[in-house]
Formats: sequence, C-alpha cells, structure tokens
Amino acid sequence: MLWDALKAAIRGETLSYALRRKKQRHLVISAAQIELASLESQIVGLERNNAPIQDTLDKIAVMKAKIIQLYLEQDIIKAQIRTQECYEFSERVGKVLAYKTRQKAARSAILAIKDRMGQIVYGDTSVLQVFKEYYSILYQPENLFSDDRDERIAQYLSDMSCPKLSQDEGCQLTAPIELDEIISALTALSNGKATGSDMIPIEFFKTFFEELKDDILALFTSVQAGERVPGSWLEANIITFLKKEKNPLLPGSYRPISLLNADAKWCAKILAVRLSRVIGGLVSPWQHGFIPGRGTTDHVRRVITMLDASQVMAGRWH
Repeated sequence: MLWDALKAAIRGETLSYALRRKKQRHLVISAAQIELASLESQIVGLERNNAPIQDTLDKIAVMKAKIIQLYLEQDIIKAQIRTQECYEFSERVGKVLAYKTRQKAARSAILAIKDRMGQIVYGDTSVLQVFKEYYSILYQPENLFSDDRDERIAQYLSDMSCPKLSQDEGCQLTAPIELDEIISALTALSNGKATGSDMIPIEFFKTFFEELKDDILALFTSVQAGERVPGSWLEANIITFLKKEKNPLLPGSYRPISLLNADAKWCAKILAVRLSRVIGGLVSPWQHGFIPGRGTTDHVRRVITMLDASQVMAGRWH
C-alpha cells in the first residue's frame, strides 16, 4: 500500500512538473513576441526621426532567432510525443515500424459490439461492459473456486512424474534477492515500452535508481517472503487489436494485450532469470521453445536429418 502511495505521489509530481514546464514555455514565447513587437514599433519612430536603426534591427534579428528556436524546441517535444504514441499503439508494442505499417482499423475506436444476447450495443460504457463480461468468462476456468479445488490439484500432480530440483538449485531459487540482481534485471529491461496503469516507465526507475534502491530492495524482498504484493501489480491496461478478416462486432475477434506496470515486470524479471538457470533440468530435452540455450531451429534441423535418413533407408529396400 505504501509503495502504491509513493507511485501515486510520483505520478502527481511528474504531471505537475510537466504542466509547469509547459506554462513556462508559453510564457517565454509570449514575452519574446511582446519584446519583438516593441522593437518593431521602435523602428517606426526611429525612421520618422531619421535616427540610426541598425542596432534595433540587430536586436530584432536576435529576437526572431530566439523565437524560432523556442518554437523548434516545442516542435521537438511534439515529435517525441508522436513517437511515444507509435510505441503505445503499434501492433507490436515498442516497434515504430509496426505502427507505421499497421492498417488504420487497428487503432480506430470500437464504436459498437455485440453482447452475450447478440444485441448490438453502442457507447464507450456499454462496449467496455461487454468486453469486461467476455474476458471475465474467458479467463475464469470452470470450477476454479470449487470446494475440492485443492484436492483435485493435488490428485493431478500426484499422477505425474515431475523432475525435482537438487537442494543447491532450490537454495538458488529461494535465496534472498540481492541488489546486484535488481540492477542486472533493471539493465535488461528495454526502454521505450508502453506503461501500465501507473503510467510510470522503466526509464524513471533507471534514472532515480540510487534514490529508490533501498525501497525497491525492501519491496522485492517482502514479496519474495510471501507478503502481499502491491495492488497495482494486479492491475493491467488491456488494449485490443482486431484480428485479420474477423467480424469487428464480436468480442472474440479482438486480440487482447495486457500492459503491466514496470515495477511488476522488474520483479518478475529477477525471478525469471533465477528460473532460467535451472529450467533446463526440469523440462524435457525435446522441449526447445523458450528454454535458454535451446532453439526451435535445433528441432527443425533434426526433423530434416530424420527425413533425409528415412529416404536413404527407403532406397536401400528398393
């Protein structure tokens, strides 16, 4: 709860700072335009009196250059915002090229959708409610909270022959999280990714790591010890993309993507790195996808070799 409160305070201060900077830029531009107008009016008076005007013309040139520079800086900020939109709304989050090549429909708003009864509903509130009901049912396994759930899980696991970790490997997984692991995981997380519900990007934690490292270490250690995770870690911004050649009125025609908060992904990265060191001994050697040191190309090469060998063996019998 304290961590979520801290993030809320950070978000508020960041928004306030951005608003102050925006107002300051407008004030500076307005002041420069007023000064430019004053200098230009002085030129008229100087010409009437046949007074030298070169110094005033030089000041006008300097002021115009200053105004151009201010507008240029403002355009750069707008360009950065447009680039951020590319990251947030592209089909592949973080890939600008995907955004530029994606069909316009992938970003358009969902104006209407069919509910469970087959009725078409309109409006943001109604559309969101249909999607909420749809995904609540989709991600709710049948009898998940039944009274005999634990017994059924135990029975299922008892019928399986699962590999086990050695004592040393178990100690590696359960050892207290250290600061070096936190730093390594933070470095491994890519910049420019869309944010979650807290709107705090990973770049923030990288910039202010020294100030936050003690709080981060305490938070991750408490989570590892089994204490309650921050509520914001259980939240996600869900965006949807219409699947190719699918009916846009059906909720099932959209592919959902959950955007998690950066601090949650940070902690998960630490645990994933630990698991990657022992996962090879737990998963069958025939499983190549998503296992460090293995690749699906190994299986493809093996299949090709087996096909070649079968053809050779078949030729021997003819």
